[in-house]
Amino acid sequence: MNDPQFDPLLLSLKGIATRGGERGPLYDQGVLSVISQIEQSGTYKPSRLLPLINLGRNPDFARSYLTTNEMTELEEELVSRGWSPEQGAEYAAGVDAAETTLNHYRATE
Repeated sequence: MNDPQFDPLLLSLKGIATRGGERGPLYDQGVLSVISQIEQSGTYKPSRLLPLINLGRNPDFARSYLTTNEMTELEEELVSRGWSPEQGAEYAAGVDAAETTLNHYRATE
């Protein structure tokens, strides 16, 4: 496994998100949340917030595959952060991009 302190892919992604990429501040926060986990523990745990992408972009689709409890949890998460569904989708898209790009740091358990 790569050392996060010297991983050019991680450092590049971190630099873009820290400077403010083109996708918006919540997207960058999502990217940085994954990077922070990697820097602290050497791995990241897949985010339970990824369904926010669909909830913000296509609520009917999201509701068609999420349980009532999952919907409630996601809606509570949005409220606790003061986000609209669209803002949650932006954050979750950043998380998804970082997790996909840095998949070699994914926790195995």
